[in-house]
Amino acid sequence: MAHRLLEIQEGGQKFIDRVSSPRVFRAYMMVKAPVLGISGASLQSLDTSGARMLVPFGRRIKNLFGKMFGGAVLAAAETTSASMIVLHMRNQGVKLTADLLHVDYKMQANPETDIRVMAHDGLSYAKLVKDAAESGEPTEATFNVAVVDENDQQTHEIELTWRVQINRG
Repeated sequence: MAHRLLEIQEGGQKFIDRVSSPRVFRAYMMVKAPVLGISGASLQSLDTSGARMLVPFGRRIKNLFGKMFGGAVLAAAETTSASMIVLHMRNQGVKLTADLLHVDYKMQANPETDIRVMAHDGLSYAKLVKDAAESGEPTEATFNVAVVDENDQQTHEIELTWRVQINRG
């Protein structure tokens, strides 16, 4: 039964189509997460099993030491993970809201290259959405988001804890 949660439905496909356009995504990020919008970040892939965002390294997201600004890494991790939650909400046709409760940020190396931010484990995201919708109760889950540089070396490991609940507003 669990695999059925990963089958793409009309609502999920519409969301994928909308955010897969780099121009639309960038415009949206300029409003919602400007550090990603000005960097030229884009979702390279998004499906029910996972998401991958590319964040180009450039002068607009360098910190005072010439490395990638940690805020850009965190914004990319949150947005990639949130994209998975929204995709599964749309795919299951439910109206929920999500709150980011906790972040655990571990840096192995501070990159001076483009990074890829990856949220895998789509089935766990799907189950979080399903459980919150069916129970009517706030439901929490923690997800790992990996960050790698252009040489596929892990630079960060980020854990995000989300609470998802029925949108009563």
